[in-house]
Amino acid sequence: MVFLTLSAYGQVYNVTTFSTKDGLSQSQVIAILEDDKGYLWLGTHRGVDRFDGITFKNYQEDLSGNFISDLLEDSQGRIWIATENGLDIFNGLTLNSLSDRKEMYDGGYSALEEDSHGNIWIGSNGHGIWYFQKDSFYHNPFQGDKWLSQANILDFCYDSNERLWIGAQEGLFLKESDGKIEKYTGFPGPINCLFEDSKGNIWMGTNTGVTSFNPNDNSPNSYYILDGETFSDPRVFTIIEDESENIWVGTGNGIGKLDREQNKILAFQPENESLSIKITSSILDREGNIWFGTDGGGLRRITEGTFESYAGKKVLPSNIAKSFLEDKQGQIWISTKDRGISVLRNGKKVQTLTEKDGLGGKGICSSFEDSRGNFWFASYNGTLTRYSGGIFTVFDEKDGLDCNAVYWVIEEENDRLWIGTDKGLYSFKNDKITLEFNQNDGLPSETIYSILPAGDGTLWIGTKQGLAKLKDGKISIFEDEDAIGNNVITLVEDSFGREWVGSSKGLACIIAGKAHWIKISGTAGAHTIVSLMIEKDKYLWVGTENGAYRLSLPDFDPTKPKNTFEHYIEKDGLLSKECNANALFLDSNGGVWIGTSEGASHRPFLTRSMQFQYPPALYITKILGKEPHEWIETYELDSMNLPQNLTLPFTQTRVDFEFIGISLKSPDQVEYRFKLDGVDKDWQKPTHGNSVFYPNLGPGNYEFIITAKRETEPWNYSYTKSFSFYIEPPFWQKPFFQILGFLILASIAFLWYRNSATQRRQKEEERKIRNTAEKLQLEHQALYAMMNPHFTFNALQSIQNFIQRNDKKAAHKFLSSFAKLVRKNLDSTKLDYISLGEEIDRLKLYMGLEKMRFPEKFDYKVSIDPEIDLSETKIPPMVLQPFVENSIKHGIMSLEKDGIIEITLIQKDEDYLSIEIRDNGIGIEASRNMRRNRPSDHVSKGMKITKDRLALFARMTEKEYFLDIREEKSPNGEVEGTVVEMTLPMHVGPLEFSF
Repeated sequence: MVFLTLSAYGQVYNVTTFSTKDGLSQSQVIAILEDDKGYLWLGTHRGVDRFDGITFKNYQEDLSGNFISDLLEDSQGRIWIATENGLDIFNGLTLNSLSDRKEMYDGGYSALEEDSHGNIWIGSNGHGIWYFQKDSFYHNPFQGDKWLSQANILDFCYDSNERLWIGAQEGLFLKESDGKIEKYTGFPGPINCLFEDSKGNIWMGTNTGVTSFNPNDNSPNSYYILDGETFSDPRVFTIIEDESENIWVGTGNGIGKLDREQNKILAFQPENESLSIKITSSILDREGNIWFGTDGGGLRRITEGTFESYAGKKVLPSNIAKSFLEDKQGQIWISTKDRGISVLRNGKKVQTLTEKDGLGGKGICSSFEDSRGNFWFASYNGTLTRYSGGIFTVFDEKDGLDCNAVYWVIEEENDRLWIGTDKGLYSFKNDKITLEFNQNDGLPSETIYSILPAGDGTLWIGTKQGLAKLKDGKISIFEDEDAIGNNVITLVEDSFGREWVGSSKGLACIIAGKAHWIKISGTAGAHTIVSLMIEKDKYLWVGTENGAYRLSLPDFDPTKPKNTFEHYIEKDGLLSKECNANALFLDSNGGVWIGTSEGASHRPFLTRSMQFQYPPALYITKILGKEPHEWIETYELDSMNLPQNLTLPFTQTRVDFEFIGISLKSPDQVEYRFKLDGVDKDWQKPTHGNSVFYPNLGPGNYEFIITAKRETEPWNYSYTKSFSFYIEPPFWQKPFFQILGFLILASIAFLWYRNSATQRRQKEEERKIRNTAEKLQLEHQALYAMMNPHFTFNALQSIQNFIQRNDKKAAHKFLSSFAKLVRKNLDSTKLDYISLGEEIDRLKLYMGLEKMRFPEKFDYKVSIDPEIDLSETKIPPMVLQPFVENSIKHGIMSLEKDGIIEITLIQKDEDYLSIEIRDNGIGIEASRNMRRNRPSDHVSKGMKITKDRLALFARMTEKEYFLDIREEKSPNGEVEGTVVEMTLPMHVGPLEFSF
């Protein structure tokens, strides 16, 4: 699809080309029709295409012929198709050929027309005219016809006075309302096309030009002979009138437009090669677009727009237009991002300025004209260039401008220039550049994108990291309840004393020191504000990454949730939606210039903004992925060709919908909102997608409702399309089945309950017995693990050693502690839980005994969270000692340095206790290796038994018991010891059995 913007005769037109690359089935478009639904139908040499603004759908199969000569929609909504081999009708669902009817000619048909009574007039190639009335055809039905029975009919025109004009190879004919035929002398054939304008004038296209006359008042003929130098092929094949009552003609090599002041038809940019082609058909659609079909060049759409374009090497050295200035001669200087400056006079380039001409850098970020008429150019390479009296002067590092990029330059009332750079804020006065402020002076960032001297003496500064202001020589960061955000790119002040701020966060208006955020649109890119400009104190222009917007300043109300913005994009002639930073400019004639990523766009003063009269033509096109004709065998169809009273089985839990809002001028601007009554409480969020599916639908009645609009237009919820359907309940939800099922289930439930109650009692007893037995066995094993022969033997041996050394005091102390430990272990086996204090005392007894045995080998430390109530906190007995024993025997005993065991108890939350046992021993792997190389007849099972006990407690109490044992390593991978982490519930009662 090729998009051009052309300016002609004081108006701006956008030209878009659609070709086979865009889906058009064939490049020869001989006939064009807009149907009542808003679709565009195109007759080509490869059948018929239907176009919805985005997608072309081809109808070729079952046609009488592929070469289409004319199209017509009748008052019943049927599409008539004239081909080189016959005549066909499309009724909205199926395609039917009329060529096999005995009264019909099986050759080529050339023209179609409907009169006010619903009768169809059909022209043929060399066999005159057919007339269709009430399902009957009549050949050459005119009384006293002596001219048309063998004529080659080229076109019909049924005028507002119910007269049928006939254009033929043999000349011009008129059928009056009384049925008489008259041949107009003075109009020799061929009459290629006929058209009635809004004033009742009849226009005829011939092989040499155009003729028009008003047959109602006998006004003289107007002849417009097409100049052979301008139109190498002056044949006129189609005529159309636009909404502004301009007459357009399609010729053998391009498009012409009537200039009423010069009273002649002028070529519509014939030097543009894309328009210098044979034009075969035309139509004006409901949105005001003019469509031209060509012979080999595809389809053209011409829309009266808002902007004219300046792009390409003939106009700009680079299409990235960054800023604009106007000199005293009215020439427009357009700066580009990477190729210097282009100077335009009357829209044509007269000069390109680069570094060779004295410019400081070819990449221009912004430009400015000071009060003395000097031009200033800020460059991305860190230079500032002044143009005065035809001479460029460059300021850079040698002049005190020490930066990598200059983004902005502006003048204050005292003739001082402020310069925004990536290294802070500079000033320029008396040819001296001084760095005034950087981050050390309070700027949020040294990268300054924009500067605004306000009327109250404040200097507003937009930076990469927010908005700052300079007042009375001091920098302060603008702070508000709702922060401005980063990347403050553009600033402007209106005549009401309000500052407008554009950033990557959106558009804000500062009133009396408070920022008011203004929502422009919910469309992606609309919140990224890159450029602002005031037009004659009446309008605020906003450049975004989603086109340009315009707001009426007198009508602006910051308290409104949404103010009304005019939106300008490609449909209006804007070259790209992506506007460039600070690239808005108002020239002396009131024209608005916008720099985009694809070139410069210009809106001449008083160019009207084209408004839509109708919302997008809205339709539901598919349900469950089926086209309308796929339902016809099962259901009657409604006026939208959708199935009436659609009933779906309960197995159909997903329902898909496809829909379209047809806007031939701006299809990409169409937004949708929808809801499914029975599922959605409110409208879904706006979307550009044209399909939706609802999964997991249950039985019941549903209604799918959809509405559509174009961006920036308000939602009109009275404009909707809807579709209702019903999902049947499954057979088991139907009343008779539910009653029967209830009785059966009630009987089964009674029998099951009686049986299960008996079984449950038996299982409860069995589980109690099994869990109790398992508990007793594990407790016995735990006691055995603690009192194993090795431990007892070692303890007695230690007592013997004390006695042999005659250390009676130590022997007595050891024996006393050992006796206490044995008694506490025996007492613990009788309880499900003991207090945490008792468990800690027992643990200290054990560690004290081991330390008496090995006084120089290790030390221990117990840390308890003061929040823990030692008497009220209950834990299972004998769960800590096996891990401490393991630390001493396997971790510390083989250690060549002093050992340390740290036990830490912390209340994790209201319900759980966290216990950590940490040693600095040799670690798990080293201990395993030593035991593997030094077999022993003792097998320690204490840790495994403890794990099994915790698992049993977790099953019986349905509470979490967590245990983790791991090595601790330093950052360089050296083993630093072993850590045991345990999490136990704090508040538990007597063990109960869970079923």
